[in-house]
Amino acid sequence: MKPKTNLYFIALLPPEDLIHQIEMARLRLAKQFKCREALKLVPGISLQIPFQQLPFREEIMIEKLKEFAQLQYPMMVKLNGYGAFPEHTVFIKARPSASLKLLHRQLGKFLKMELNFSDDMIGHNVFRPHITMATKDIKSKFRKIFNEYKSGRFEADFMASSMYLMKHNYSHWEVLEELVFKGVGYTMDLFRDNNHLTVRDLLLAR
Repeated sequence: MKPKTNLYFIALLPPEDLIHQIEMARLRLAKQFKCREALKLVPGISLQIPFQQLPFREEIMIEKLKEFAQLQYPMMVKLNGYGAFPEHTVFIKARPSASLKLLHRQLGKFLKMELNFSDDMIGHNVFRPHITMATKDIKSKFRKIFNEYKSGRFEADFMASSMYLMKHNYSHWEVLEELVFKGVGYTMDLFRDNNHLTVRDLLLAR
């Protein structure tokens, strides 16, 4: 008999007020177009697609990921407008900043080296950071939905000072562990785009 595994993924999550705003926008879309699949999803930016692990490896995985997080710096994440993966997903776009792309790339390397992830577990698609608004149950409605949303506005930003290990409980996703970024200082992307912020602001945001 094949051993039972648990399902996880790793994401950046916005603050609670922005999560609420996104969830309300999702709900409006779901009611208008009668598509509810995305309401089951965590309103976050996926850094590592869902993967399976044996239960006994969970504690080891958490400790390793904490080590990785301690080497990372907080970063500003900017959400701006809508995009899509034709013909199945509509999403809020996150700007693929240098610091966000670096975090994604370093995490992939770390998972391979420290936790023996395969290339298939990491995923082969180009990193397009986003927060899903509608998916899976919209195939027949995709063009109608995207035509309405593609010119729409959604603008927000937040300071990401942690990443989150999510676990599926056979009903929905829940936060298993917050992995706090311990680095102190600016990333080049933060400094270039937000030079009104101070180091004190950055620390307070944590």
